[in-house]
This record gives sequence, structure tokens and C-alpha cells, in this order.
Amino acid sequence: MIGYYTLYRDARHRTATFNVLIGDSNWWGKGVVVEARAALLSHFFEERDIDKAIGLPHARNFPAIFNYLQQGWHREGLLRQHSLSHDG
Repeated sequence: MIGYYTLYRDARHRTATFNVLIGDSNWWGKGVVVEARAALLSHFFEERDIDKAIGLPHARNFPAIFNYLQQGWHREGLLRQHSLSHDG
């Protein structure tokens, strides 16, 4: 296992929230995040009846933000004080 995705599907609002962690640094920068996310998005849009996908990268997680933008995602908003940082 090189990492994992967590997904939350809100059937009522027809959304899915995606988060990813690649724990094995040998796989960082190799495109596995974008490739896996593309497959998951296809499945959720085609089979799970969602209308909107949501990603919630932390503001300082520049590689994650880059991956979302590379895949064509758009920033719709910024959640301030939504969660604590790693250092509190």
C-alpha cells in the first residue's frame, strides 16, 4: 500500500468529498494521485450519481493544490479556521 483515499458521499446533496494521503514518499510526484482520483471521479459521477466533487487540501499543502489544479479543478472558496493546523 502506498497511500489511501478517504471519500464522503452526501447522497442528499449529490456531492462527494475527496482526500488523499500518499505515505510512501517513493511515489510522490509520480502521478498516482491524479490517476487514482480520475478513476474514482469517473466511478462516482457515472455510478454513484454525484453532481459535484469537493477537494479539501490544506492551504500549505502545495503539492496537493498543484495536483487538483493540474487535473482541472477550480477553487470556489477558502474555508478559514475550518480545522487546526498540524502545529495547533
